[in-house]
Amino acid sequence: MSKMLAGAAKRCITPNDDILKKFAEQNGPRESFDGVYDDIFVRVIAVSDGSRKVLLISADLMVFPGQEMLSRRLEEEFGIEPYGCIFGVTHNHEAPMAGFKEGDDFNVSPRPATDAQDEYSRFVHEQTISAVREAIESLVPARMGVNSGQSYINCNRDLATPKGPIQANDWHGPADHELLVIQFEDLNGGIIGMYVNHATHSNMACWNLYNGDFKKIQGDFGGGVSRFVEKANKNKFPVLWVMGAAGDQSPFVRSKLRSVDVDDDGNFSVVESYFTIETVLKQLQYIVCTQGLEVLELSEKMTEYTDEFSFTAAETWRGTAARKPYRDMKIEPACGERPQPQPWRFPVVPHRMRLAVLNGVAYAMMNGEIYSLIGTQIKEALPVKHTAIVSMAYGMLSYIPDAKREWVNGFGTVNTIAASGVDTERAFREGYAELMEKTGLA
Repeated sequence: MSKMLAGAAKRCITPNDDILKKFAEQNGPRESFDGVYDDIFVRVIAVSDGSRKVLLISADLMVFPGQEMLSRRLEEEFGIEPYGCIFGVTHNHEAPMAGFKEGDDFNVSPRPATDAQDEYSRFVHEQTISAVREAIESLVPARMGVNSGQSYINCNRDLATPKGPIQANDWHGPADHELLVIQFEDLNGGIIGMYVNHATHSNMACWNLYNGDFKKIQGDFGGGVSRFVEKANKNKFPVLWVMGAAGDQSPFVRSKLRSVDVDDDGNFSVVESYFTIETVLKQLQYIVCTQGLEVLELSEKMTEYTDEFSFTAAETWRGTAARKPYRDMKIEPACGERPQPQPWRFPVVPHRMRLAVLNGVAYAMMNGEIYSLIGTQIKEALPVKHTAIVSMAYGMLSYIPDAKREWVNGFGTVNTIAASGVDTERAFREGYAELMEKTGLA
């Protein structure tokens, strides 16, 4: 093995007023903003042995646009390793929905990208390239530390009730609470950059956007944790927060809550509650500081280090049958109900899987919002101590349920295009078994 080098940088990707105006004109009220509450960023950590180069990248966006297009450019301009661009996002709904008109990454959205999305996505690419250039130019001898713990700011969000399934806090549903912190330091112990991975949706405040109450750009939960930890360290280095297997995981407080009431005659009813934006922002700060402090503690107690560079990666894909989402069929199935599937515009769901092993840590990437049980299965199958599950990489497939939770019929299963959780589990199991063979982990 060779000795490790590392460098890091971040760039602001907050759209300017002209872009915001174009989004409002072209993308409609659900994707328009009238100002900025907090800036949003793309963050990069470059890792190298002096010749081979790998990039960890995360952006405060719902999905990173044109990842394949940008990967090719980064490989040509900077000599990045094949499959060496490990893209992640915070899955932030409080940012413009990026995307290219010419496509590139698989996206289930039925609407073609607009000029506004195209222009903004090119801006994101240029800012990312600028950050990559700075990160590579700042490479210094380094070591990598890894630590993990438990963070309970997330919970399962598909709750079965006598009134049918609702998006709520299902405390007994499966959840992956692992909080993974990967830290790159110079040889004097100065932190260069940090990578944080957790299975929760970073979109606590998004309902205010949908309801028209708060149309301000902000980083929401994932971006908030990044800024919290960065500011606690006097903004000396970037903190990349990346969403894990969060298809059925939400923060335990949100701007819109559902619960169930019952009257004296035993009749159940669903109750919906909306918080004011002032209350939402206070709750957002509460869970941001909760996990931010957890990240700082894991950083301070880090004892597992390596200064050796190693990298291997491979990609594969599996297809499973698709169906039209129930929501598009205008039905809300009761718990356990299996409506007759209808064919969709994609007959096959292309589950794209990539596995990279950087300095002994595995990064399992997939192009959808997989449920936490599938993420846990992948972690258990990989023969390494630490695995980061990276959702929404190389496209956006929407929700990918596991076999056990498929027919709870909660929010994710109503919206999924995957026809069978059983087939989906099998696809990921077989796909990652193949990737372990290709990367020498089997």
